[in-house]
Amino acid sequence: MFKKEAKGLKERVARICNLVWEHRLVTSTGGNVSARIPNTNYVIIKPSGFHMRDITPNNLIIIDTYGKTIEGKFKPSIETPMHTAIYRNRQDVGGVVHTHQAYATALGVANVPIQPILSDPKLIGGFPIVPYILGGTQELAEAVVKKLGKHRQGVVLENHGILTVGSTVEDAFDTALSMEEIAKMQFIAMLADKGRIRTLSEEEQKNLLEKYG
Repeated sequence: MFKKEAKGLKERVARICNLVWEHRLVTSTGGNVSARIPNTNYVIIKPSGFHMRDITPNNLIIIDTYGKTIEGKFKPSIETPMHTAIYRNRQDVGGVVHTHQAYATALGVANVPIQPILSDPKLIGGFPIVPYILGGTQELAEAVVKKLGKHRQGVVLENHGILTVGSTVEDAFDTALSMEEIAKMQFIAMLADKGRIRTLSEEEQKNLLEKYG
């Protein structure tokens, strides 16, 4: 029933996995990417133990939103609980990206949230930190879902990496790239002024949202 939709979506997920590697948002076998098959409770996800550079449509896994393998011969990502919990709780989410990108992760290690410092609608509210919880656990999944809330597009995982969501897997990837760029700018600004940076006020963020939606 969903075979036709899955074929095209697998190609898109594989492409995003490859782009994550090309942009050096992960090293080795780290990170994971997934996408919801539209109008279903099925998810395409990266298999465990694979480099992002080696992902192809043929080695991706299909699971349901509770983590049961529907199709594929490899083990799903260790972070499957985090992905599936998001899909169960956020019907607006069509894609999830989790990486270990350097600047955003460094801020997480320092316990510094990524702040709204530029006129970019994706940055409204900033990206808060999810306190460290062992990866691959239901406890981490629940903490991420809670911190994302109903509308947030990304969070920083303390001493772990970042996670972004979007209406499509491409949107989630774009947010991950934006998060890294902003984290880099914030990091440099903090060095330039002894940790002091100017963030957009609530009123400025409200005006930004009203203008760009």
